[in-house]
Amino acid sequence: MMKNLSFQIVACVMVLSTQLLANPKSAPKQIPNVAKVASLLLAGKEFSASEQKLFALTSLKHAKELKEALVLAKFSGDDNQYASAKRALEKVKEIGESQSASAVHGATITWYLFFQKDKISSIPMIDRVQKGSPADRAGLLPGDVVDVCAGIRLASENSRNRFAQLLAQWPESIPLELKVRRSEQAASWSSMMKRTRKTLVMFAKP
Repeated sequence: MMKNLSFQIVACVMVLSTQLLANPKSAPKQIPNVAKVASLLLAGKEFSASEQKLFALTSLKHAKELKEALVLAKFSGDDNQYASAKRALEKVKEIGESQSASAVHGATITWYLFFQKDKISSIPMIDRVQKGSPADRAGLLPGDVVDVCAGIRLASENSRNRFAQLLAQWPESIPLELKVRRSEQAASWSSMMKRTRKTLVMFAKP
């Protein structure tokens, strides 16, 4: 059954890829792991730590493609697959709701604002850290700016939301590497870039 399910998802993604190639402007350079994550979601089983990590990264970097693959699966199978795809889409939708959380694993997150090519951009900034929390144990401090999380550069207009989503979805048993810059003098509205660079490792387990 799992083999048939995987085959159907791969077929769906191939159809999606063909449609995207027909319109080069909308076609992504590559869609790694989307078919695998879609298959895992449709199977409806509890994720292992490595699968949860893959899901966290794929849903952040390729959310649109993942949703499209699930929508194709929803209307290309029987009633059971329709129901499975519907549940999978609801799970993906819940990820967006995790973006609205301002505090994750004991860290209250805000924005560090700066200008980039005459446009305002941002990087996640730690506002407060709860004592004894995963964030505290990792060594995060108020004022830390998080440049990179799990190898993903976070600078963007919605950087805080992306960081909150990745923290919320990351498996407890796998270490999460953060690259931060810190300065006691810089604030979220400051134009002074933070210079001291640190690499921290966080375990999400409470």
